[in-house]
Amino acid sequence: MTVRNFDDGNPGVESLFGFLNITDLKQFNRIPNGNGRYLDLVFSNSHCLVSRNSSPLTKEDIHHPALSVQLRIEYDGSTFSTPRKIRLFRKANYNDINEVIAGIDWYDGDWVIVTFLMP
Repeated sequence: MTVRNFDDGNPGVESLFGFLNITDLKQFNRIPNGNGRYLDLVFSNSHCLVSRNSSPLTKEDIHHPALSVQLRIEYDGSTFSTPRKIRLFRKANYNDINEVIAGIDWYDGDWVIVTFLMP
């Protein structure tokens, strides 16, 4: 459904139509209310199906019919980056680390190999 621009000089209406044009949004609700008007709008920049909901969660208002909106969302995984590891070296207790390292018998070659080189 194409939303026609009614130029009535209302800055709110002008802002809404400007926003719709910039974002390429279209209105998909074709279910009128009891007075034949469209008070509940469904905007999307991709195709969606809007239908009358036959089992609303609450009592239906004559001015706002219950709607069901179906849209297809395709996820290719590229929109989210992989999590990064952030190492907080500034928060380390270097005094404790130095004490542990100083207490290691570095001359015991077997211990060094088993501890650091074997998985």
